[in-house]
Amino acid sequence: MKRVLQLNHKDAQLTRHAGDVKQAISELQDIPLTQGVLIEGIPLAQATATFVAHGLSSRVRGWVLVDTNRAIAGLRRLRASEVKDTHLALYADTVTSGPATISVWVF
Repeated sequence: MKRVLQLNHKDAQLTRHAGDVKQAISELQDIPLTQGVLIEGIPLAQATATFVAHGLSSRVRGWVLVDTNRAIAGLRRLRASEVKDTHLALYADTVTSGPATISVWVF
């Protein structure tokens, strides 16, 4: 991608398009959702808080469930004061057929 962004060409139209691409990528990079991390293989038990180190350089703004191997009801993020900024705390009301393993995108 850097080659496109640093394109120096005699063709003015090509140079303008490269600038448009650079601007579009810059705008995408400013969206918090694109600045996240995928965390896979998180064990999740029913009615038990699960604390996951997210590795972001800032507080968690949101998260998205990406995958699960069990049916889960009432999955939510805990916002208790004891949760450190370095961790995401998840809680599930119901997990069918034993503990689940989930993947989440955290941003």
